[in-house]
Amino acid sequence: MASVKDVKSICIVSAGLPAFAPVVEGLKYLGAEIVVDEDFPTASLEALIQDIGKVGLAVNISGAKSGKFMAKVVGGEKNIVTVEGQATGASLGSAFSLTKWMSKASAADKEKMIKDIADMHASGELMTLSRTVPLSRLPAALDSIERMPLRTIIGVAGM
Repeated sequence: MASVKDVKSICIVSAGLPAFAPVVEGLKYLGAEIVVDEDFPTASLEALIQDIGKVGLAVNISGAKSGKFMAKVVGGEKNIVTVEGQATGASLGSAFSLTKWMSKASAADKEKMIKDIADMHASGELMTLSRTVPLSRLPAALDSIERMPLRTIIGVAGM
């Protein structure tokens, strides 16, 4: 959704991820400008960020110690989203954890979020990303998806 609004984003993933390359590929496919692990040298990341311009969103899927690091990267009043766990630290004025929100949100709030996303899709603001493979390669494609640590919503349609 961030890329729909032309917000540059970075993703920080766990350093010990067993299948790092497929996760990077998946996140870039979804719109991330930069994907690094939490042990990536800060100076090198800052150089990459200079190449893409201002970063408005940092997504932490490591659930680790990267809150302060992310706050430094996005600076100012930008956005940090955590998916697994919640980034912590004195540098965060406020934080949002999707996991925590989902566990506490009312049914009406969840329904509104789904409606808002559906409306964005219907208006063309949010586009569906899909990958088409020939039917003969379907078993291999499904096997590849099953091995990926990062999952997206997948549909199989008949022809």
